[in-house]
Amino acid sequence: MNTTSIVERTASQRIALAGAVLFGAGPLALGLSSYASTGWDLRVFWMGLVASVFAAGVLASAVGKRRARHMALFQSAVIAVVGALLAWGTGFVFDATEGPGAWMVSALIGLCLGVASECIVFSRATPEHAG
Repeated sequence: MNTTSIVERTASQRIALAGAVLFGAGPLALGLSSYASTGWDLRVFWMGLVASVFAAGVLASAVGKRRARHMALFQSAVIAVVGALLAWGTGFVFDATEGPGAWMVSALIGLCLGVASECIVFSRATPEHAG
């Protein structure tokens, strides 16, 4: 007797999962594109990596926990804000402090990670959606 059930994702959940992957990879892609354009500057990559590691830690600690939508939105907001601050702090350590550019890049990194977190919430397969 097979007691395991396979939970399938709906089309909208699969799209949300793809969005989570794309937005989650965004900070690292931004850093690698910065490196590719300069040939030597890895500061944006390190900014994205530090913020991504933080976001991955928060998301890993939430695996398997069902939260209300407002708590998931709060988690995404925390990831966005703290991720942006960590990215800016990393940029500051690596002397990436040129005017508002470092803040804008940090905000973009935080926004990407916050959106990825929210997409993960929407991509979760639930038993009531089982096929």
